Amino acid sequence: MQLHRPNLKQHIALAYSSFTNDTYQDTAYQEILEKIDDNNFNMTYTYAIYTDHFMVKENIFLPIFHTYYLNSRPKLVILRNKECYDLPIVYPYHKYYIYDSYDKSQDDCEKIKQLAKTDNVYVINSLKDIV
Repeated sequence: MQLHRPNLKQHIALAYSSFTNDTYQDTAYQEILEKIDDNNFNMTYTYAIYTDHFMVKENIFLPIFHTYYLNSRPKLVILRNKECYDLPIVYPYHKYYIYDSYDKSQDDCEKIKQLAKTDNVYVINSLKDIV
């Protein structure tokens, strides 16, 4: 008989339309980097970056990395570009977050909810709002 400790971790995903050098300065990316030293965070969360560009694979090292695919277990997905706003339509079982960094953040959130027919889209000010 084998006993396994249940994996109770939550998965955070940062979704970008493309990964460029500007992404390194992005608020959400910087907040994840700040959390790397926090042992409680590391025991509770895993994280990954999703993008259409392979630069992530080649140029970034994140030590706690979950699956490459969004079609797996439910995740906390932070949408960082408007080009990613179709993800809730394709994968409605995740929770989605938009940073309140521009005037129409709340309007975009409501539009996504209507298009995706889900209530799992939220506006946040910081990663601290979900962690």
